[in-house]
Amino acid sequence: MSLLEIDNLSVRYGPAGAPPVVDGLDLRLEAGEVLAIVGESGSGKSQAMLALLGLIDPPGRVAAGRLRFAGHDLLALGERQRRQRRRLLGKELAMVFQDPLAALDPSYRIGFQLEEVLRQHLGLRGREARRRALELLEQVEIPAAASRLEAYPHQLSGGMAQRVAIALAIAAGPRLLIADEPTTALDVTIQAQILELLLNLQRERGMALLLISHDLAVVAECASRVCVMYAGQAVEVGELPGLFDAPAHPYTEALLAALPEAGTARRPLRGLPGSVPGHHDRPAGCLLAPRCAYAQDDCRALRPALEARRRSLARCFHPRNQESP
Repeated sequence: MSLLEIDNLSVRYGPAGAPPVVDGLDLRLEAGEVLAIVGESGSGKSQAMLALLGLIDPPGRVAAGRLRFAGHDLLALGERQRRQRRRLLGKELAMVFQDPLAALDPSYRIGFQLEEVLRQHLGLRGREARRRALELLEQVEIPAAASRLEAYPHQLSGGMAQRVAIALAIAAGPRLLIADEPTTALDVTIQAQILELLLNLQRERGMALLLISHDLAVVAECASRVCVMYAGQAVEVGELPGLFDAPAHPYTEALLAALPEAGTARRPLRGLPGSVPGHHDRPAGCLLAPRCAYAQDDCRALRPALEARRRSLARCFHPRNQESP
C-alpha cells in the first residue's frame, strides 16, 4: 500500500456543470519518496493538495474515488471526525505554504506558535515545549535561535519566516511534507538554501516530500519522480531523469524548451502560444490541442487517457520521443 493514494480527484467551483479546476487526478506517493508536481499557474497543483488537506471551503466541492493517506480514508474525515482529522493533519501530514508571512499568525511570537503545535500534537508543555521549540529553530538553521523565539513574524526576513514555517510543519514529525512553491518570494541565494534544507530534513527524517513547483530546473535536482499538470489534469507522470530526457507529452516538451538554459544564439527560447483554458473555452478534446503544434483531428475531437509510454504515463494520442532505444 502506498503512503498516499489519490484516485479520480476533482475540485469544482461555481454552479453544477462548471468545469473542474482539478480534473480526475490519479497519484501515488511512496514512503520516503520525493515527488514533484509541476505546471503553469492555474494548472491545479495547489488546489489538489488543499483538497487533500480538507482546506477547500464552500462553494468549492471535492470528489474522489479514493483519497487515502497512511491507510486513513480522508474523504470520511468530516466534521464528526474532527478530533481524528486534527491528529492526522498537521502531525502525520503537514504543509509549507507559498507565503510564510500569511501562514504565520502576526499576533503571536514565534515561540508561542511553535509551542502551540507541540502542545496540540505531542502534548509537550512548559520548559519541555520551550526546549523543543528552540531545537526546531536550530534544526532549520536559524541564527541566534533563542532570540527568535521572542520575535513576531513581521520582524523576520522572508527567508527566515519560511524557515519558521518549515519548523512548524515538521514539529510533530510528519510522514509526508507538502511544500507548495516554498521559494517563490525569495531571492536566488535564499531559494537554494531553503531547498537544500528541505531535502536534508527529508533524508534525515525519512519522510516523503511532495514539492509543488513551476521551476523544472529545481525539480530535476530534487525529485525522483514528477507529475506534470495542465488545466487540472495530470498529462505526464514518470521517473527522473528519464522523463525530462525524453518527454512523451508535448506540454512537457514545451516546458523544457522554455527553460533559459535551453536557448542558444542559434536556437532562441520557444514559448507556448495561447493560455491555459478557462471556464468558457475548455476544448472538447485534448485540453492542450488549441496550443499544440502536433495536434491532429482526433486530438480535437477526443480526450486522451493517461497511458503507459516508453518512459512515463502520458495523456497524448501522438506522444513524442517514442522511437526504440
